[in-house]
Amino acid sequence: MDSSGVQYNAAVIVKLKKLYNNIRKQYELNLFRAFLMIDKYGRTAEKGEKTRQKSPEPFKQPVAPQPAPVAQPSQ
Repeated sequence: MDSSGVQYNAAVIVKLKKLYNNIRKQYELNLFRAFLMIDKYGRTAEKGEKTRQKSPEPFKQPVAPQPAPVAQPSQ
């Protein structure tokens, strides 16, 4: 887009600067989040390699919770 020769008033310039700053901040946060996810995945992969060397524990079946006793209303 060629905006040469166009004069913007102060309100438009302020809005454009705010928009630019918001977009830039969003980009930085997304980039930072991507690197954190890569780092987290790398750490879990390293941790997984260490734990794979040990023999895994046998799978234990979870115990179902028992319902609480219901008090009968007295008449």
